[in-house]
Amino acid sequence: MPLVEFPTGVRPNSELADEAGIVLGNNGAISINSNMQTSVLNIYSAGDCVEHKHLVLGEDIWIPLAPSANKRQES
Repeated sequence: MPLVEFPTGVRPNSELADEAGIVLGNNGAISINSNMQTSVLNIYSAGDCVEHKHLVLGEDIWIPLAPSANKRQES
């Protein structure tokens, strides 16, 4: 008998950051600046758990499964 899975949702894994007092965005992703710094001094974050400024929209967004860790935004 075949097994079929239908994932119905994705959310950032940012519980540890939240417990550490790092600011999260509206959707629960870690908020970072253009240098990938969080709201806590000397703490950086990258990857699928962060939101960053979208170059076209001009606002902070979270894109799950996107290569955020490989892109650096210039101010």
